[in-house]
Amino acid sequence: MFIILILFQTHLSFSQQNLNDIDQDLTLQLHELNKSKHRQLNSLSLEEIDWKPIQIHFQFLENSEVNQEILNYITKILEISKIFFGRHLMIRKQQQSLVFGNKSTCGGIDIPEAFQQKEYYQDLVIFVSFRNDNTSNYYAYSGPCKITKYDLRPIFGVINWNLRQIQMKNVNSFTIQQNIQTSIHEIIHTLGFIKVLYQYYYDPQTLEFYNLTLEKDKNNHLILSTPRLMNISKEYFQCDQVKGAVMENQGGDNSADHHFERTYYFNELMTGSQMNGQSVLSQFTFALLSDFGFYRLLKYKSDFMTYGKGKGCDFLFKSCKELEVDEFCQENEYTCSFNNFGIGKCGQDQLSDQCSYRSIFKGMDCKNQFQYQTQEQIDHFSKTKSTISENSLCFQISYKEQKIETLSEKLSLIEESCYRYKCQNNEIHIIIQQNDNNYIQLHCPNNETITFSEINFHIKCPQDSKQICSHQNDCQNQCNSRGFCVNQQCTCQYGFSGYYCENECDGFRKEDKCLIKCDEQDFADINSMYCLTCSGSIFECLECDVGYHLKDNFCEPFYQKIETLSSIQFNSIIYRIILILIILI
Repeated sequence: MFIILILFQTHLSFSQQNLNDIDQDLTLQLHELNKSKHRQLNSLSLEEIDWKPIQIHFQFLENSEVNQEILNYITKILEISKIFFGRHLMIRKQQQSLVFGNKSTCGGIDIPEAFQQKEYYQDLVIFVSFRNDNTSNYYAYSGPCKITKYDLRPIFGVINWNLRQIQMKNVNSFTIQQNIQTSIHEIIHTLGFIKVLYQYYYDPQTLEFYNLTLEKDKNNHLILSTPRLMNISKEYFQCDQVKGAVMENQGGDNSADHHFERTYYFNELMTGSQMNGQSVLSQFTFALLSDFGFYRLLKYKSDFMTYGKGKGCDFLFKSCKELEVDEFCQENEYTCSFNNFGIGKCGQDQLSDQCSYRSIFKGMDCKNQFQYQTQEQIDHFSKTKSTISENSLCFQISYKEQKIETLSEKLSLIEESCYRYKCQNNEIHIIIQQNDNNYIQLHCPNNETITFSEINFHIKCPQDSKQICSHQNDCQNQCNSRGFCVNQQCTCQYGFSGYYCENECDGFRKEDKCLIKCDEQDFADINSMYCLTCSGSIFECLECDVGYHLKDNFCEPFYQKIETLSSIQFNSIIYRIILILIILI
């Protein structure tokens, strides 16, 4: 099965071609391994496993429709993605090279004979192809097509880009960041986030299969109940009854079961489509990568995610129509989007399970100064003295007098606008630009309304400034078009360093530093050119940050050993005996 990521607001239009081109190799390989899968994994020796940072190689396939400008652009996008995974993911070291073999296709994409027999000295080879599909709005699709018998890890895969969606005239720092997010999404599918492999996930510490039941709930959502996903779900939603991550149940065969459910994970990077605004790479995706069994994680930071956080079991098990929470809203009302990143209109899409949520309306992202806007939208922001920038948020406004008559009937309904802000001691201060040289800065206390004589409206302050101030993921100028932003820190392309890739660097990178050589306690990875910290078998972890557990020299996210049924039954009997003794005493 090959996975499509749609990058077209929230409207889905799937290409049917890949359904007909699904490569059967993976299913056939797994079928052959099925009866002997335990024997295959038992051939691994826990004592002899040597972990190393993953090396990904992109093998471009020729296409006469691809000009050099597009080729250079996609090369840059993939290079940054490769560095990101090399910085965070480790695999079991193997000595032999990779050879694709005599199969002539990978995911329905023709593989030239020269590449079939070529020896690759990396850990994952991804064939990169291009098609100009004018009938569909998908941005790219991907998937693995060959795994190793050694540990069932994908070693060959494909990413196909739709040339229709690559518009070089619109390239800017914001679209570069979105395209890297698309690339990261597709590579994660190629790394093993695909339904056919779910039953072959196993514990990297014990090499034991999870033997997942892959049950579905009453709404036909598949529940992926791997241990780390189960534990992070319980902790995040504050619900002990949840059995794992809830998977998408809509969007057709290319989306359902292969992504996190939009209703519960909103704009998480591994949901089935990319919404307006930036996605978040959360702990759910990092936990899932750990649960594959093929990989171990180096020390990392995930994006802050607040959608549904701490909302309890009702959020997961009750209908959204029964809930009164910020995540859901009344159909068609204009409002600030969830997290106040833009002006939105409450509505549904093909992944929303008939739930209405506040997503950013096209052209009204408070952070994207490069977006296309209608003249009416431009007028609205101008009349409300709005500022669109990476340091802006959406605020509710109310007019002191009659609404501005020059706006259309549609936009006159909007009582929100975008303003720059900054946080001081977890309190928001709004910055109103009066002209090119002058601005006014106002303290905006929680849930209060502020006003001043220079403007014709009041501004309503958010209910929880501390949450907004402490959960920002943005990087300055989107990493200056040279990196991938996660939780306010960039993974930079070769030749640059700094938190925001602002400095040239010919050496190794660590945090914001450029180093001639790495510190003794770190590993100098010549493939990513990053100094890797706490990398298990290379340099052992001695302690972990809050929320992580030290397991086999790695800092594991939200992991605890799942008790077997027999141990649960045994413990239950012991507890009953103790209770009876207490009563008798």
